[in-house]
Amino acid sequence: MDCITLANFRASLYTCFSTGGDTLLNLVDALATETPAKSLPELSLSAFFPRQWGSIYQGLQNARIDRAALRRLFAAHAPQPLGGQRLVLGIDASSILRPCSKTAADRTYVHASNLPKGCKPVAPGWQFSTLTVLPETPSSWTYVLDNTRVTSQQTQGETATEQLAALLPLLSERPLLLGDGYYGSVTFLQAIAALPCDGLLRLAKNRVLYRPAPPPPLKRGRGALKKDGAEFACHRLETHGTPDASWQGTDAEGQALCVSVWHRLHWKKARTMEVSVIRVERSHATNTERDPRVSWFVFRGVSFPSLPEIVPLYRRRYSQEHGYRVDKQTLLWA
Repeated sequence: MDCITLANFRASLYTCFSTGGDTLLNLVDALATETPAKSLPELSLSAFFPRQWGSIYQGLQNARIDRAALRRLFAAHAPQPLGGQRLVLGIDASSILRPCSKTAADRTYVHASNLPKGCKPVAPGWQFSTLTVLPETPSSWTYVLDNTRVTSQQTQGETATEQLAALLPLLSERPLLLGDGYYGSVTFLQAIAALPCDGLLRLAKNRVLYRPAPPPPLKRGRGALKKDGAEFACHRLETHGTPDASWQGTDAEGQALCVSVWHRLHWKKARTMEVSVIRVERSHATNTERDPRVSWFVFRGVSFPSLPEIVPLYRRRYSQEHGYRVDKQTLLWA
């Protein structure tokens, strides 16, 4: 980003702050420059924060942000893909624990990571849903389009659907959305079915889908017509049959890959919504939870990627998880 673009971005960012704009912009500058700082009081010592340390808390408490204007600004400055490529978005949620903040508004029980063995993996806090532009080369630097707290009245998927509905009309092209196993459900796919984006989402290995219903017989007998065809169970090899297409090659590390796809499958809950199910086999994997030999994905959209692109495309999603680490540890989000 050149200096003129950065200056215009900062000026537009300031107009998104309905109140407390001076304090918030100073705080942004302090976060970007005082990398050794580990707390808000330390940020107040930055040369780019010419205020008393207490004004940080007052500013964060009283500031108001025009979220619609902020979305428009972020969408207008979103990094554009190279020629012939498509915009790839990531959706995920992360928690901020607040076990001691008993007066914090709308605390819920959220997932807590990296706890000692035997501890309950939940704790009081907040959960946030983040929509990002994923870089072409996986890294911890992602471009956040929207970050919204998941309230106690909503699910993670409902919040993500609202974010996509607000952001997608602001983008110039139909993007590809990547998500983990939570989003590879019939509920979420139905929720975003009318939105202008494709989805490549992780699919749980125990999911059961169905092929199209067989044509009605020429001479109809008694009983209702079949609404579903043969079963396709990811965890039962005998139900798979011959894939519609397959590809064998190597990944970025030179290890063997086999990618297969079955088109025109559906869930019983959504018979009119056809999806493609993709199986990725990695014979060299250790077959642990983090390194499975067989991974499943579901695609729904209008522009199906080529099979050699599946693995490199989905690997870009890991940038969002590394981005959360930078946000929490370096930018003091938590």
